[in-house]
Amino acid sequence: MELIKPFLKLKANSLFIRLFTSFLIVIVMLVSFNFFSMTFSKNKIHDEIINYNMLNLTTTTDSYEKEFELIRNQLLTFFFNENVQQIYFDQQAVNYDTAAKTVQDIRQMTLNPLLYVNNVILYYKKTSLVLDKSSVSKDSTFFSKFYASYDYPSEFWSRQFDKDTRFEVYPPASFYEIPFQGEYNPLGQQIPVVVKASLYQDFYMAAFLDVQKMFQAFHLSINDNFFILDGRGRKLFSSSSASDIGSLPAFDNTKTYLKKGNYYFFYKKGSLSGLTYVNVVPDAYVASQVRLNVSLVTLLIFTIGISIVTSLLFSISFNNPIQRIIQSIKQLNALVPIRSRISEFNTISSQINNIHKDLNHKNSQLKSFAYISSLKRIHNNIEMDFTDQSFVFVVFELTYKGRSGDWKRTEQNWAYYVKEFVDYNFKLHFREPLTFQIETNQVLSFVFMDETDKPALQGLLEKLKQVFEIDKEEGFITIAVSSLYAHAAPMTEAYEEAL
Repeated sequence: MELIKPFLKLKANSLFIRLFTSFLIVIVMLVSFNFFSMTFSKNKIHDEIINYNMLNLTTTTDSYEKEFELIRNQLLTFFFNENVQQIYFDQQAVNYDTAAKTVQDIRQMTLNPLLYVNNVILYYKKTSLVLDKSSVSKDSTFFSKFYASYDYPSEFWSRQFDKDTRFEVYPPASFYEIPFQGEYNPLGQQIPVVVKASLYQDFYMAAFLDVQKMFQAFHLSINDNFFILDGRGRKLFSSSSASDIGSLPAFDNTKTYLKKGNYYFFYKKGSLSGLTYVNVVPDAYVASQVRLNVSLVTLLIFTIGISIVTSLLFSISFNNPIQRIIQSIKQLNALVPIRSRISEFNTISSQINNIHKDLNHKNSQLKSFAYISSLKRIHNNIEMDFTDQSFVFVVFELTYKGRSGDWKRTEQNWAYYVKEFVDYNFKLHFREPLTFQIETNQVLSFVFMDETDKPALQGLLEKLKQVFEIDKEEGFITIAVSSLYAHAAPMTEAYEEAL
């Protein structure tokens, strides 16, 4: 147990543990904040869901009412159209040229995508004349062939002259074109809207609105449980496919919603049309939103797991480069560069590599110093890093013949280049040779080899000789090779032999 404590203390003080612990502290603080936030907001979720659905219904109601108001204003304005007026006051003899212009005006109105109007009719009682976007015909023909409906026969449209209402929206119905008996071309489900002007008792207009386009454009809710009721509570329109809703309850105008069975009923009455718009939302949906904290807790737990794993991975990715840097420093090994996604680590690695290169260079110089000291029997405390490896000495003595100008500098440069050239070639052919300049005109190579390497050495020296002969006009080089020695003890003797 006493042995484990220092180990645990060492681990506790490690960068990885401290970094990971710091992340965990931050995660715990954030989790605590989120948990208390969810607890605090839980009681308000129900009211927010109610307000959200009520706002959706208000937007839907306003959109429908604005559409009806726009249609009413368009048709009331159209009453004063010059062509419409001329046909009204000249009903004894129909001017078909004027009627054609009116038909064109109606067509232009139906082309406005913001009106959602499929057709508009002008119905003149005295002449029983009906104009729409594509025809001028008698009412009996128009309502039985061009715009027929089981729910709205010709008699229905005739009775509109006897009503006192100036604006009325009727339930949607399917309309058909019947060019021949038994042939029904559907024109779609449409909402008839009748508009009258107080000045004209024997003339009115009606617009036919596209039910589905209006529903898709105006309806906002989580489902399609939408109803439109008339002033007496009768169902004018329904988009719901839910069979368990049943009959709609009676609505109290002092409230905005009520709960019946498994549903919430949100309702609002239109100020212009007097229609009541209803959105039906399942109680299960509202309850699920109220119980949203369960989902949030699950998400929170998942987030905690992801955060811990991410913190662990980040701590590892942060710790590993540091550990490699430490190992690199301990082992003085920079052969493999340290790569990290953190630029600062790469900078540190680069600097350590530079330090290693500098140390290697200085170690090489120190090794040269140690060898030279050993050769010349100079006492030092540096241990040789080989003992029983066989070797030979190769000595290159340089004789420079020129004496003009700055010949000493030229001789020094020549000796340096010869040393580097010899060192490069020996390193290509032998393991860890060492070449250094021991005198101003002498270069010594320390070559590890055995008997089988003698032909290779002889061949290399022949190649070097051919290169050195290029400069024979300026100077010459003498090459001497010692005997092969089996170990390091007779190093001085080997050197003296080569000399």
